[in-house]
Amino acid sequence: MRILTRVELGFRPESLVTFRVEVPIQPDGTVAIPVYDRILAAVREVPGVRAASMIENPLISGVQSSRMVIADGIKLAIPTNASGPDVFETLGARLVEGRDLETRDATGPEAVVLNETAARRLFKGPPLGRELTIAASGDRPQRVARVVGIVADMHYTSVRATPPPTLFDHYARHAQESLTGLTFILRSDEPAAILERPLRAAVAQASPATGITGFRSQTAQIAQTLGRERVFARLLTLVGAFGLLVAAIGLHGIAAYSVAQRTSEIGVRLALGATSGRVLWMVLRQVAGIALAGLAVGVPAALAAGPLLRSLLFGLGPADAPTLGIAAVTLLSISVLAGWIPARRAAALDPLTAIRRD
Repeated sequence: MRILTRVELGFRPESLVTFRVEVPIQPDGTVAIPVYDRILAAVREVPGVRAASMIENPLISGVQSSRMVIADGIKLAIPTNASGPDVFETLGARLVEGRDLETRDATGPEAVVLNETAARRLFKGPPLGRELTIAASGDRPQRVARVVGIVADMHYTSVRATPPPTLFDHYARHAQESLTGLTFILRSDEPAAILERPLRAAVAQASPATGITGFRSQTAQIAQTLGRERVFARLLTLVGAFGLLVAAIGLHGIAAYSVAQRTSEIGVRLALGATSGRVLWMVLRQVAGIALAGLAVGVPAALAAGPLLRSLLFGLGPADAPTLGIAAVTLLSISVLAGWIPARRAAALDPLTAIRRD
């Protein structure tokens, strides 16, 4: 779980706030692009907002759109995301080459930005300034666009998944398509809770018939997608801790019973000159032997079960040596601690009292 929360996402989720705006399709079947323009302008005027843009599908939400793209004779179905001007500046993503999407890209020659993976897979040479074709699909017409920028790879649908090849185009190019909603993203030093009321007021003023849904910070969005992993990690930790406790209690019981059964033998050993340390080691050795036998069975079983758990692991192989080593050392340490009290009791026996007890 800790590895998942430390994944480099390709953008900066801190100080990022998102909300969804749904705009009805107009009677002629087109999207009211000017409404989105007015809302964006109003959002940028809200005090505390440093940057703002829009995106069709919020990042790390499990949702994506795809189109067939043709370039350099290569035909590839890749995820796409209709975006607003200055989207990468707002996200805190790194532009590798070229420029961000801009307001001017709403008209004139169509411009797109590719991530690094898409650029490598679609073009055999330098992609900047080259043309590609976005194939027709359903109500979406075929379009020809020019690559104006390359952005660093960003995780799209989830933290777990490898960043896919992705194309970003200007949302205004979707006027004839069923783009009924956009997610507004904004960067601010103010907490999301403080911004919610003025942002709702700004959207209502720009478009009285439009409301906000899904208002949250980007970090909250990511935390929500990791909810299943977090619950599963806590459950496994609880089960593991309980299993370790049961094992410790069992080993303590075995050691205590063994000392009770061998009281006379221990008394004779002590009477014949055995030191307390030797008796202590004798009991602990027995407990350690049981633990080592358990490891001899448990480690191969864990390696065999590893492939079945591969989908539940992230950043760790099913045969991760450091993890197995830490588990083995922890089990041995708990075993020694479990047998320590009976061993100390045995080492402290009075030889005459122990012999007479038989």
